[in-house]
Amino acid sequence: MVSCLNKSIGRMLQPLGKGALFKAALLNAPLLQDRRGVVAVVVGLSGPVLLMSAGIGFELSNWSVTQVELQRIADAASLAGTMNYNTQSSPSKQTAAQAAANVAVLNGIKGVSSGSSPTWNSSTNTLTDGNVTVAYVTGVRTSSDTTVTVTVKQAVPLYLAGLFMVATSRTMTASATSEIISTSGGGKSCLVALKGSDDDDNTSIDITVSNGASISAPGCVVRSDGRASFSGGATINANVVASGSVSVNNGAGFGSGYNYTANAGQIGDPLANNSTLQTQLTNATGSASTAANCTAGGATCRLSPGTYSSMTINNGTTAYLAPGTYVITGSVSCGGGANVYMPSAGVTIIANQSITIANGVNLQTKDYGSNAAATNTIYAPTDSSHGGIPGVVFATNSISTTAVNLGGGASFGFDGVIYAPQGGVSIANGVKNSTSGCSEIVGQTISLAGGANFDSDGCKGSYGLNDFPTSNKLVATLVQ
Repeated sequence: MVSCLNKSIGRMLQPLGKGALFKAALLNAPLLQDRRGVVAVVVGLSGPVLLMSAGIGFELSNWSVTQVELQRIADAASLAGTMNYNTQSSPSKQTAAQAAANVAVLNGIKGVSSGSSPTWNSSTNTLTDGNVTVAYVTGVRTSSDTTVTVTVKQAVPLYLAGLFMVATSRTMTASATSEIISTSGGGKSCLVALKGSDDDDNTSIDITVSNGASISAPGCVVRSDGRASFSGGATINANVVASGSVSVNNGAGFGSGYNYTANAGQIGDPLANNSTLQTQLTNATGSASTAANCTAGGATCRLSPGTYSSMTINNGTTAYLAPGTYVITGSVSCGGGANVYMPSAGVTIIANQSITIANGVNLQTKDYGSNAAATNTIYAPTDSSHGGIPGVVFATNSISTTAVNLGGGASFGFDGVIYAPQGGVSIANGVKNSTSGCSEIVGQTISLAGGANFDSDGCKGSYGLNDFPTSNKLVATLVQ
């Protein structure tokens, strides 16, 4: 640094004198040999650079936060537009577009100035409201769907970075697209998986069929509010309708005449409005001091409807259940080679926790004292004359992924509904639900594996409430 300074001074002094002694005297002066000011000079020169770096870092952080906020506003505004359009008795695109713009403006995006009106272009179906643009575009999932894209802009002031730039602000944008999709397609449902949420139906796999499992449902459809996955040699003789994607691989396949429909929208819980069922599920959250157990090896037990703390049938016992509704505040467990005989009039078993039928259980229909042969199909009550809930075999409040677990070689068919609105229904390990009657499952998730099979003829209305139609409602969902 000093050497360079000396050379510079030398060049400046050349016009003043040519003599070597003159230049040597000046260049060797004490002031020019003093290095104590070097640090101050370096700091002075680098200070602006450091300040500029800090300013840019601050601005980048501020831009990132602003971008997230703008995207949130665009998402909300886009959904508001499609939802408004979907709920109008006589749909108006301009009215729905203004509803979308209003949401953006209410969330801080600058609209048109006071006294002015937003601009509506009927030829392009575009509304401009200050820094908000709402446009109707071609559908993403289906080209004919009503689809709204909202773009919002906001000028972000430059603070520290503005000291080194001509511009005083930076304009940032965000866009979101939502689409009104139809849930139509498929007809009556016999398996309904509910887990997929309205705004993200491709995250969860709601229906899984794998490892040689099969579905035979010629008169109804398999319905998923999320994704559906078929693999490992699974056989599907049914039509599948999914709100998300459908994957078929590793030897799985659809039978002749059957196929799947993806991105088809969602349906609601078909039993949510069954007041009798929902009341009993609420009752199951209470408490009880008596257990309905049949566990003594080789014993024969008779159980009556009522409210119990648990139900356990195992250890090779034989249990006869009287018709009606059994409310279990805990869990139901049937296993250990037990014989469980259900009455011909049917039963409904409601549990607050899980229901497990496994380990070689024989679940059959046979009335106590009857000489008639047992049948391998159990039945839901056809009416409420014995206190049962028409159409419902098992129901649970459990949130477990195996809220209803049918496995371990248990052999039976069921005619009615298995209902687990908060948890999963798992059928595995060779369980055969072979019936020509009305078999239906409603759960958060449904899983068939290990050679299990599900058969249903599509439910011909034998219980009234068990005919689950595919909803034709339209729903608004973010797609981009």
